[in-house]
Amino acid sequence: MNMKKQVVNNIAIYMRLSSEDGEDQESESIKNQRQINYEFINKHFEYKKCYEYVDDGYSGTNFNRPDFKKMINELKKNHIELIVTKNLARFARNYIDSGEYIEKIFPNMGIRYIAILDGVDNFCDKMENEIAPFKGLFNEMYCRETSKNIKRTKRRKMEEGFYSCPFPPYGYKKDTEHPGKLVIDEKVAGVVKTIFMMKYNGKTSKEIAEYLNEKNILTPARYLNIFKDKKIDIWTGEGVSRLLCKPVYIGDTYMGKSQNLSYKSNKKIYNKREECVITKNTHEPIITREIFEAIHNNNKYNNYKPKKPNVDTKFGNLIYCECNRKMRKVNKNGKIVLYCGAYLSSEVLCKNSKRYDYNEIEKIVLNSLKKEVEDFLDSRHKRENIYKKCKEQKLKPIVEQRIKLEKEKTAIIFKITSLYNDRLDKRISEEQYKKSYNELVNERNKIDKLLKDVLSNEQRIEDEGNVKEKIKEMKRAYRKLSINQFDYEDLAGLIKKIELTNNTINIQFTFNQ
Repeated sequence: MNMKKQVVNNIAIYMRLSSEDGEDQESESIKNQRQINYEFINKHFEYKKCYEYVDDGYSGTNFNRPDFKKMINELKKNHIELIVTKNLARFARNYIDSGEYIEKIFPNMGIRYIAILDGVDNFCDKMENEIAPFKGLFNEMYCRETSKNIKRTKRRKMEEGFYSCPFPPYGYKKDTEHPGKLVIDEKVAGVVKTIFMMKYNGKTSKEIAEYLNEKNILTPARYLNIFKDKKIDIWTGEGVSRLLCKPVYIGDTYMGKSQNLSYKSNKKIYNKREECVITKNTHEPIITREIFEAIHNNNKYNNYKPKKPNVDTKFGNLIYCECNRKMRKVNKNGKIVLYCGAYLSSEVLCKNSKRYDYNEIEKIVLNSLKKEVEDFLDSRHKRENIYKKCKEQKLKPIVEQRIKLEKEKTAIIFKITSLYNDRLDKRISEEQYKKSYNELVNERNKIDKLLKDVLSNEQRIEDEGNVKEKIKEMKRAYRKLSINQFDYEDLAGLIKKIELTNNTINIQFTFNQ
């Protein structure tokens, strides 16, 4: 006896495979998943079209997968009514996130989801749906254990001196015959030697950077062909200092400086030096250990100095250099000095070599701020009356348009509900329903777009006309300024930016733009 097939519009089948599948890769292969999916849907469904989405080589612990994102974005466009996967693990191994889709997002969109081998069907009331969270939990535990095993394997390789970074350090290249081993790159090894010898002979990192730029020597990023989107690609003092700190140049492999926060996250955390893996004499050195240790006083290489505590200033975070970078602050013998860090790296980045006395800058800015606030408050009545009249004139037609659009949207929603009821009661055919439904949805989408624009214009006019609140804030800030009891939040509400050039101070206020 032939089982009657269910009729659906379009189907999406989603397939995924990653290295975390380990020994199951053969059984979970894309080919195997495709065969199982098509056998199932051809047996149980009549459909117009089936869309395939494949993520080969992507973890199931998160949804940062290109074809998964593509599928979600195309659900409405392709009129998908059913999503099929071989099992829950192919969809995702994190049930907290996948459950949101299966139990909430897909049902709200009217989309059915089936995991074939797990028997999960979000449109049916069955036991398999009840135990789906537990299967998701086991999938997560599997991922966690897999992640631990991968970390242990990587750690063991690090301890053996295996260089696993995707790009070799500047001055080296990867040995094609022995993966994970570094060999000297003769094309640029001389540049590395020059940098170390210049530092050994007393040159500063900035002086070395300027010399390399004058000689038109390619930076490591440009030479290795990485970070192609960088607008400025030059040697800087900071870049030279980082290169000088790497023990790779004395033949040591230094790995494990960072790791993912967890198996679910791509966010990096940086390990302490004692937690990293240093394996000595794993490859041929470019410079001698004696020179390296002489430069770094025997114990500082590859360790950054701890950050000095921030100098406490009220305006500090608002002060920028003419190159649009924040000015740095340093306390020198009780005197706070401002300077541009970009200039210290390279004059190509910034020409402003001047050092500023912060107290003098603060005094000038405070005097200018008080005067600007006084002028603003003096003209408040005139401003308020003008804003009020303009606001009323601008808002009236916009509010009327908003009310009209909201009524039209309510009417369309009522029509969609009525249409759905007609379909359930079989007063209209499936074809009539789909045609009318699509027309109503398109009309609703047009209204939503118009409403969004109208609300945006209404809010903008409200904000422009909200003078009373501005006046209150200004008065409150002015009182604090007068008795010298203001804080950074007060200033940030009044000053947008303070820009220092060699000879001038440009203050951008927030209230008189």
